[in-house]
Amino acid sequence: MASSHKPQGAEEEETPVSGGNELEKPFLPGGPDNHSRLERRDARLKRQIRYLKFVSRLLGLMMSGVVVGMMINTTVSYFGSRTTTIDGLTPWPTSPKIWPTFMMMSVSALGLLTNAVVVISYISGQKAANDASSVASFFSGLSILTHLVVWAVAAGLFKQQNATNGVENDLWSWSCSTTADARAEAFKEVVNYDFLCKSNFTSWYISLANVGLGIISIVLYGLAMARVRSKKKLRQAQAARGV
Repeated sequence: MASSHKPQGAEEEETPVSGGNELEKPFLPGGPDNHSRLERRDARLKRQIRYLKFVSRLLGLMMSGVVVGMMINTTVSYFGSRTTTIDGLTPWPTSPKIWPTFMMMSVSALGLLTNAVVVISYISGQKAANDASSVASFFSGLSILTHLVVWAVAAGLFKQQNATNGVENDLWSWSCSTTADARAEAFKEVVNYDFLCKSNFTSWYISLANVGLGIISIVLYGLAMARVRSKKKLRQAQAARGV
């Protein structure tokens, strides 16, 4: 009769060993829901970045457009009336300083162009505007620094050249001067000094607001970098889970 007795240790040999994959598979720190939390955080950051970027660019577009219009109006008023003479007087100083007006017009025109490109890309839904990697290119440190420096310098020079050393020979200070007030009635058909004075003041304040937009860009840059870190964590989590 065959013995049913098993050799000692056979039972241990027949016991299956648990699959090593489950035991060795890494888990996410913070629990199994950490993956979904990272995804939600990334999506939230993406929406915040896109929304704030669009708003800041739209504001920059409108403000730059206003300044361009005012500087063009100032320039047209000057060149359209500089040769007018009434009772031996002209509506402008003998040697007017017009470069501050051209400087402000150039800076605002550049801002108008760059902001328009971004706003149009968002409205048209171009991939470049939606691609997460484009956030870093649009809001790179160099771009932020350039925005701040250009508008800060433009605002500073525009104000500094206003009646330098008490000489009111730039178009802004001249239009606000008592001399212009005295000539306003005589030249009212060719120059509106009051409007030019107010519009140049407004342009200066808007240039300061554009410096403020540079600060907003810094916030957006910080959000973009936070999202990059979040995406990195998400990829690491996916790799750990074998996704």
